[in-house]
Amino acid sequence: EIGYPEDDGNKQTVSEFIHRNLVYNQQFRDSLIIDYISHGKVPASLRHWVSIKEFLVDADGNTHNVEMFVAPDVVAIGSDDDYLRVPMLPMTAQQIADMCNAILPTRKISNLIHKHSKLKLVPHPMTPDSTMITMRIFAKHDSIVKSQMSECGAKIGDFIAGHKKDVVI
Repeated sequence: EIGYPEDDGNKQTVSEFIHRNLVYNQQFRDSLIIDYISHGKVPASLRHWVSIKEFLVDADGNTHNVEMFVAPDVVAIGSDDDYLRVPMLPMTAQQIADMCNAILPTRKISNLIHKHSKLKLVPHPMTPDSTMITMRIFAKHDSIVKSQMSECGAKIGDFIAGHKKDVVI
């Protein structure tokens, strides 16, 4: 069964996560992301995976009716009221996928997710410099995404795409 681990009941806020990560490197930050997710610190609204149905053609030209279940949004930690979308290294993304009995998307699956998403947000890339991988910029970018969603009447748990880069295999 796919899905995130159950919440262990320990109250850890996203603001604590951001504060703890202001000065740490990517590897340490990613170890904390894994810790949060392994303890079930994932918003309840993001635990309901979305079914995508599509007719796909294999290498031999045979058509198959395929159903896959995908997360409604990129990985986030926290609760519905206090959450943060968390960029991560590819190895971390793979560990989380393994923890959830899931796979990372291929480029084709990523494109299908975008095609079927309820809301396609306009990307807002951050300035490509040394601050781009800091927690302060991650929090700022997440705030931009939340504003976009609010302007469109979307809420956490809605099936969205386009706002973050996908980690693909």
